[in-house]
Amino acid sequence: MSYSPYIAKIRHVLLLQVSVALLFPVVWLMAGRILDAKSALIGGVVAVLPNLIFAVKLIRSIGQPHKQIEKTLYWGEFLKLVTTGLLFGLVILYIEISFLPLLLGFAAVLSVFWFSLLT
Repeated sequence: MSYSPYIAKIRHVLLLQVSVALLFPVVWLMAGRILDAKSALIGGVVAVLPNLIFAVKLIRSIGQPHKQIEKTLYWGEFLKLVTTGLLFGLVILYIEISFLPLLLGFAAVLSVFWFSLLT
């Protein structure tokens, strides 16, 4: 069985997420709001990094027995949640941000996954 369509879909979603994370802050840059643009970019990165970790774990599990894939999915989701929480904590504690653009950048990147399910 060829797994390349699955890997292609995972790559496609990740590339779209990275694109949104990089393009979304442009809205604030065009308005001359540097801190808001930086915050939106950081929010996007906080969303992309845990998804990248999850995707790598998932790709490595392709072709494994179903129980192993199921275990990988649960473990990957747990890692994603913990990583997201840690990244948000570090950002809030150590980086000067504007909170609303941070959350909007995060939400914009996460929405890519949900919209990609429609295709």
